Amino acid sequence: MKTVAILICLMPVAVLAHAFSLTKLWGWYVVGTFGLPALSLAQAYGLSMTISLFASATPNHSTDDDDPVPGFVGRWIIGPFFAVFVGWLGTFFL
Repeated sequence: MKTVAILICLMPVAVLAHAFSLTKLWGWYVVGTFGLPALSLAQAYGLSMTISLFASATPNHSTDDDDPVPGFVGRWIIGPFFAVFVGWLGTFFL
């Protein structure tokens, strides 16, 4: 039960992490390349949720004894910030 509460509390952080990363990457690569307008956090969140409807989820290979919190934090919170870091490095080559 404690794990479920932790995951529920981390969901808003994960949503903001994904929206922030999509906003930054969109601004760096799509706005300049295609001339499309920049995205707000709310628009980035909506676009991210729309894309996730059609993207396949990775299978869960954990057992019942594993704690899902570290995997959630790594995939849904640290992952978007790592993508922003790699995208930021790519802006030096534009």
